[in-house]
Amino acid sequence: MRINFTKLPWVALVSVFCAVGCVKGQVVTNRAANGGVLGTYLNSLGTKLGFYFTFEYFRSNSLVIPVPEMHVDLPDENDMTNSAVMMSELQRAVPGFKIYRDGRNAKVIHFVDIRLLKIPRYALNRKISLTYSGPLGNGRAGGSLVSALSKQVPEISSISGSPISSLETFDDWYTDVSIKVENQPVRRIITDCLPFRNRTPFLWKAVTDFDRTNYTTSIQFYPPKK
Repeated sequence: MRINFTKLPWVALVSVFCAVGCVKGQVVTNRAANGGVLGTYLNSLGTKLGFYFTFEYFRSNSLVIPVPEMHVDLPDENDMTNSAVMMSELQRAVPGFKIYRDGRNAKVIHFVDIRLLKIPRYALNRKISLTYSGPLGNGRAGGSLVSALSKQVPEISSISGSPISSLETFDDWYTDVSIKVENQPVRRIITDCLPFRNRTPFLWKAVTDFDRTNYTTSIQFYPPKK
């Protein structure tokens, strides 16, 4: 059984709900009787099958437009019995993204907006060496992992673009990590450092803005379970 999404040239995963919509903020709906929200669906699948998700997307022209949750036609979760079926259905459902399993941890699935693949020296592909001990996100004295990363990759920030809505102002300042790596991509660093115990299926998101001359990528970590 397939997930029948309204076809779009681009799809964006945004906000703490991982809601999906088109990049211009247009509402897209499918009025099927078994409609659902992709973010809610992924959360359920991740909990059921033990998978975790990361999201990277490009926010065009730096406009912050609240993207409504996208209602879609979803198959019964009981049909998603293994990872091969899930990966096939997800890639079919979100054609604007490269969706792949992490090379070191097959339980982690990355969603990468394919437009980001065309950006020279894209921030999360940059390789750096880093020694860091402290909180993941902002909110506590002493800095954050994102601040440490930005010292070597200036295109990285905690929040990019215009002021964002309260639904997007989240971060994990509860979790402390200890990192010592040599010549590793930023994506690898922010994924491998996470303790998976007590985490939700959503790990982090990275949003890239373009202001006519420069790209800026903001990174936020989803908080652990309460």
